[in-house]
Amino acid sequence: MSDRDLSGQDFGLYHGSRIGGSVFRDSGASAHDGLRDSDEPGLAGVSVHLSDAGGGTRHDGTVSDADGAWVLWLPATAAPGVKIVQTRPPGQLATGADTGNTAGTYAHSTDTLSFTAASGREYSDVRFGNVPVGRFDPDGRQSALPGSVLFYGHRFVAGSRGTLTLSTTALASPELSGWGVVLYRDADCDGAPDAGGGPLPAELELAPDDLLCLIAKVIVPDNAPFGAQHRLTLAASFRHQGAQVPIDFTLSNEDLSTVGDHGDAALRLTKQTDKEAAQ
Repeated sequence: MSDRDLSGQDFGLYHGSRIGGSVFRDSGASAHDGLRDSDEPGLAGVSVHLSDAGGGTRHDGTVSDADGAWVLWLPATAAPGVKIVQTRPPGQLATGADTGNTAGTYAHSTDTLSFTAASGREYSDVRFGNVPVGRFDPDGRQSALPGSVLFYGHRFVAGSRGTLTLSTTALASPELSGWGVVLYRDADCDGAPDAGGGPLPAELELAPDDLLCLIAKVIVPDNAPFGAQHRLTLAASFRHQGAQVPIDFTLSNEDLSTVGDHGDAALRLTKQTDKEAAQ
């Protein structure tokens, strides 16, 4: 090879430390342990920042890329005590964190990793695990005649892997016996009970993004007066599989049944006459 000049051979140097990691959806087979498995995808657009131990000085900040990866830089002049703070998007729950090679400590209450940094070091494999909160909707409003039944459709979407427990509480005004509530699975999500389907079990095992459609059947007493109301609260409590920290939640819907409300369910007879022509 002949001797010749080479140009554009640049080398970048940084006086300080590099910290790398990722944010991921912690809902794989071994869910909610704060450790990223091969079946757990990265989460893009999540903010992380690096500050001093007291939080008063911000050293660097960034957002995770399409695979959930991020990099932060710590100046050599910074104090050794630092912390990495994740700012989760709305509707996300923190499951835990992998401290990588920082030998640091993670605090779930603040979603913060604290450690003592040395200048000129490369810290890696710092990972924050998150999962979406489930969704449960909608509320319902209907009217009915005494002795009839009403059907309210609801949809629950699981944000992660775990057990869903359903419960109901009801308040009737005036207080009146005879109101009844039964929950059914709506396999085709058409808002009507499935033929031959029995009542829905109180607990169900769900995987991430599973959709559960259900129907609350409300039985109106035969002797219910017009204007009577029945307020049903349907609670969906979700327990995350293998969670290392308390991240369970409860969502609720309300179904309001009114007897003869606004005349929608009642039969009205109206007589009209021409007074001048009437005998």
